[in-house]
Amino acid sequence: MVVVVSDEREVLADLVQGQVLFAVDDRPLLQLYQREVHSLPEADRRRLRRLQRHYVEEWVHVLTELRPELTDGVARTLVHAALGAVQSVATYDGGLPRDEVVTLLTRTTFVCLGVELPRLIDHGDAAVPGSWGSGRAPPPGYE
Repeated sequence: MVVVVSDEREVLADLVQGQVLFAVDDRPLLQLYQREVHSLPEADRRRLRRLQRHYVEEWVHVLTELRPELTDGVARTLVHAALGAVQSVATYDGGLPRDEVVTLLTRTTFVCLGVELPRLIDHGDAAVPGSWGSGRAPPPGYE
């Protein structure tokens, strides 16, 4: 099945939502990855890093479509900063309710990227951008 998305903002909202929901809802898996990635066999590490580079490329492509004034290096730096902010929940638990964490990380990600936050819609009790639920597969390399 091919899904055609007409608006790069929708694509970015889906990427952000997928990353945020994965980091919040699958925190133990993210912690395991961060702790154990270095102990993988070299071939598996290379494959994983390649998948992650492709994932970052997807973010960079969408970001530069929305912000054509960005150089490639600046776009990559912003993407890595945004992903790092989201993934910080693996090592930090501020004791906030899940829905508040989702909303804060979503807003923070858009701020890091310098892109206006899209209209928020409800998924459960959390207000997050996008049009699909939390059943999306985890980001590449985290399956």
